[in-house]
Amino acid sequence: YGTTENPYENKTVCYKYVGCFNNLPPFGNAAYDLSLSPEEIGTEFLLFTRRNPSNPDRLDYVSQSSVVSSHFKSSAQTKIIIHGFANTVKTTWLYKMKRALLTKVKKCFLY
Repeated sequence: YGTTENPYENKTVCYKYVGCFNNLPPFGNAAYDLSLSPEEIGTEFLLFTRRNPSNPDRLDYVSQSSVVSSHFKSSAQTKIIIHGFANTVKTTWLYKMKRALLTKVKKCFLY
């Protein structure tokens, strides 16, 4: 007879550049599954500003040059919109919110 892995066992996984994640409370709400790597998830950081409201700069979290060569301005307030687990970058409300906020305020938006 083999042993069955305990799904509630405390576990930790670490990824270069983004750190470590565990399934200890309060993060045990995803059926105690651990986070996949950003590469497996397909994590993207899209930067929109008034100068590029339709064509986002794609920022690479491991490359400073992607930020330096983008429309990002450290002097401007930056707001981050996170779509959450149940949505994707193609979710309609993200674009509606970005469009509304860019017309009202002079900020950078990442999602």
